[in-house]
Amino acid sequence: MENNNIDTINNTDKAMEENEMEEMEMIVCEHCGANLNDRETTIHIHDLYYCDENCANSDGWYKCEECGKWFHEIEHDMIEIDGYYFCSDDCAYDYGYERCGECGEWKYADDMSYVESVDQMVCDDCLRRYYTQCDECGEYIRNGQIYEAANGNCICTSCRDEYYVYCENCDELIHIDDAVYCDDDGCYYCRDCYDDIVGDRGELCNYSYKPTPRFYCDESEIEIPVDKRLNMGMEDEID
Repeated sequence: MENNNIDTINNTDKAMEENEMEEMEMIVCEHCGANLNDRETTIHIHDLYYCDENCANSDGWYKCEECGKWFHEIEHDMIEIDGYYFCSDDCAYDYGYERCGECGEWKYADDMSYVESVDQMVCDDCLRRYYTQCDECGEYIRNGQIYEAANGNCICTSCRDEYYVYCENCDELIHIDDAVYCDDDGCYYCRDCYDDIVGDRGELCNYSYKPTPRFYCDESEIEIPVDKRLNMGMEDEID
C-alpha cells in the first residue's frame, strides 16, 4: 500500500513538472497573445516575439528596408516612403530616395531633377511650380530670377548679360543679333526704335544698317498676305 502511494506522489510531481516546463517554453505573440509554439516562422525582436510584421508594426516596431534591422518608432526618427520604412536618412538615401530641396518630401531619385543653379534635388511638382527653364542655356532657374525677352524667350541672368541688351529707347530686352548699334551715342536700339530715331534725325545710315520694312497697299489688297503681294520699293545709294 505504501508503494502505491509513493508511485502516485511521484506521478503527480512528474506531471506538475511537465506542466511547468510547458508553461515556461510556451511562446506567445507580444501583441495579440497567440501561441507561437506551433508556428514555423515568427518575428523575434530582442526578447519579444510576434506573429508577423502586422503585429510588430502595431506595437511600433518596423523593419528598415535598407539595412534590415528592426527599430522602434519612439527610439528612431522613422521615415516612411511609398510603404517602405527606414531607420535613418542615410538608409533612405542608400535605397535610392532623395529629399526635395523645396517641399522636403522624399521622392525616388530617378523621378527628380538636379538643379545646378541651387545645387539641390527638386521633385517634378516643385520644378514646374517654382522654376523656369532658360531658353538659351537650358538650365532651370527660380522664377524670380528669370527674364522675358522681346522675342518671347525666358532667360537667366548669365545669358541675359552675355547675349542680350536693353533698347536705349523702349527698354525692351532684345537679343544682340536683333539689336542695332548707334555709333553716334554708343547705344543699342531695337530696330523699330532705331528706325524712328533715325527718321526723326533725318540722318543717313551706314552700310550695315537694315531697316524694318513697312508695306503699303490698296484697300483691295488688305486681305492678301504681305508675302503674296507684289511689293515695290526704292533704294538710294550715295558715294
